[in-house]
Amino acid sequence: MFQMRLSPTDLRDKALLALDEAYAEAMKGPVPKSAALKLTLAMLANFTDDRDPFDQFWKEATNIGISDLYAHQVGRRQSLTNAYRRIYVVLGVEVPG
Repeated sequence: MFQMRLSPTDLRDKALLALDEAYAEAMKGPVPKSAALKLTLAMLANFTDDRDPFDQFWKEATNIGISDLYAHQVGRRQSLTNAYRRIYVVLGVEVPG
């Protein structure tokens, strides 16, 4: 049987990798609401008391809304990027890129 213990930092870092993938997909367009994204955001939110960027990321990443209007998509991507960067900041991790 395979057993592996991960430290809290390892768990956080793996969840950030999943967040990075979700962010890349969501920048192309809204992503489906999934248990995987919800779990990733919930895991990361456990490392801070500030829940706002996680809620904002969920809202913008899964915002199906009016996906064919250019202005709407630009605003959604800007809000998504802001939430993504804020997640890294509240976790005290250097923002990629």
